Amino acid sequence: MRTYEDELIDQLLTAMLWSRRAANTARTCLHISAFAARAALAALIDDHDRNHAPDDPLDGTERVRSIAASIINRATDAQRARREHDDWILGKRSGPEPVNPYRCPVASMTAYHCGAPDLYLLARARDVLTYLPLLVAPAHPESPDANVAHLARQLIGLQA
Repeated sequence: MRTYEDELIDQLLTAMLWSRRAANTARTCLHISAFAARAALAALIDDHDRNHAPDDPLDGTERVRSIAASIINRATDAQRARREHDDWILGKRSGPEPVNPYRCPVASMTAYHCGAPDLYLLARARDVLTYLPLLVAPAHPESPDANVAHLARQLIGLQA
């Protein structure tokens, strides 16, 4: 059963998908853990915004497409890294053990200290693709970032 908190999180994530300004506001107001079960999507949006040129779309359909492509790329990369490591374990690869950055505590801690998204969350990109289509429809297409600070305050109040 979905709660009011779940609805707030989904509204915030939808706004973050459609607007970089909304994403920046939400990141400023909320810790990643505030997004609960959807924290991976928040981390992937952050990852997209950090790794794409400033001239990428700031809002609208092109931004949503760019984020979706970025999530697909992360999912593919995480699967490749896992497969390479699994093949080494099963003896299908020789040489030194390949490092899976998505499962490496050192890489995760480094990301944390640099303020980057947690690689453990980025590894969940494939899971995010299962619910991403449910969140791409903006609740208020004319201004997706209008109420982000208000929604964030409500969420903080619920989680306190």
